[in-house]
Amino acid sequence: MGRVFCPVMKWLIADNNRAERELRPTVIARKASFGSQSEAGAKTRETLMSLMQTLKEQFKDPIAKIKRTLDELASNADLDVVNSVFLNQTTT
Repeated sequence: MGRVFCPVMKWLIADNNRAERELRPTVIARKASFGSQSEAGAKTRETLMSLMQTLKEQFKDPIAKIKRTLDELASNADLDVVNSVFLNQTTT
């Protein structure tokens, strides 16, 4: 598909090609590892992949962000993890 005219957004891409490309590595990893062997495993993978994709959109180095947050959590069990990750704030 190409672009379609939209009076509000001027030109709007009328396909989901970007989303499909972003999902591809996750689908390949799931296939290569023969998927999850349990419902809990599938839910864990789903959550982690969603977290990683969100962090990729917000930070240049999502792995470093996770490591820093885990280090903070190791030294402060009362850390508000969501606040630390997404708002760049640490609270006690």
